[in-house]
Amino acid sequence: MDTNRSPRKSFKRAAATSALTAGLVLGGLGVASAASTSTTTNHAAPTPGHRGPGGPGGQPGLGGKVTALSATSLTFVDPMGTSHTVALTSATTYDQDGKTASAGVVAVGSEVRIRPTTNSTSSSITAAEVDVELPHLLGTVVSVETSGSSPVIVIEDRDGFQRTIVTSSATTYTVNGSAGTAAAVLVGKTIMAVGAVDANHTSLDATSVNVGRPAAGTAPQGAAPQGSAPQGFGPGGPGF
Repeated sequence: MDTNRSPRKSFKRAAATSALTAGLVLGGLGVASAASTSTTTNHAAPTPGHRGPGGPGGQPGLGGKVTALSATSLTFVDPMGTSHTVALTSATTYDQDGKTASAGVVAVGSEVRIRPTTNSTSSSITAAEVDVELPHLLGTVVSVETSGSSPVIVIEDRDGFQRTIVTSSATTYTVNGSAGTAAAVLVGKTIMAVGAVDANHTSLDATSVNVGRPAAGTAPQGAAPQGSAPQGFGPGGPGF
């Protein structure tokens, strides 16, 4: 046995061994801690639903173009190309352009939104309400051509697309919820026009023009209610 070993070297070896041991212990604790706190979360994939307003009791809304109509049922094709048939009863109510209407406003070719009854199922749907959506445009006025008796209005939506609105002597005007005239349609104003798609398939023949944002509950699906930013076209605004 070497009795002349330097005490200083022995101390260094002991210190190094202790540090290595401590590092291994702490490293093991770190791995164990990470393993004990690691969790895996499985998220269920969302189930896509139908477009349109939700019905009572969480029932999804339905919407599309009417392809067949009778006194007791209505068939429409949704934006995905799927055909749906819903039952109509004496309790079914009807709306058009945000106003109470009769069953006569629904026709083959109409764009509708269906609010199912609470007892409807995926295989048997009864309509509590049928909302007929007229073609509509919403945006900021960029020009007004007044050379004729009825102005031709060009608007720009929030995405920068411009559309032409053709008016006639039968077009009605509403200004901030009150009856108005065409004189209220000025460059820079926000308007919403409702009517029919023109024969050129790019313009709107307006039956009504609202100057100022439409009040909540009166705008067609996708139009911006009062106090919100302009929304441009609604979700597949009929004909556009």
